[in-house]
Amino acid sequence: MAATSWTDPGEDDTRRTSTRLYADQIAPYGRGVYVNNLGIEGEDRVRAAYGAQKFERLTSLKACFDPDNVFHLNQNIRPATTSAARSR
Repeated sequence: MAATSWTDPGEDDTRRTSTRLYADQIAPYGRGVYVNNLGIEGEDRVRAAYGAQKFERLTSLKACFDPDNVFHLNQNIRPATTSAARSR
């Protein structure tokens, strides 16, 4: 796991870039992702935390129960956009 913290918002881009570079370098030596420990790392990391099959199921459920993505202030899973997902 790679994690950092800082107090100066002016350093956001530099610090995030450094942390992502470090995380990419150690990634081959790690396994999995713990979703509750993610920061603002993007959808790819959220997808990796659940795996492809579970993530697809979660997007279908989100389309049924939260199609407007009201609950998005977490490690967001966007609702599926297919009509098949909405009919479940």
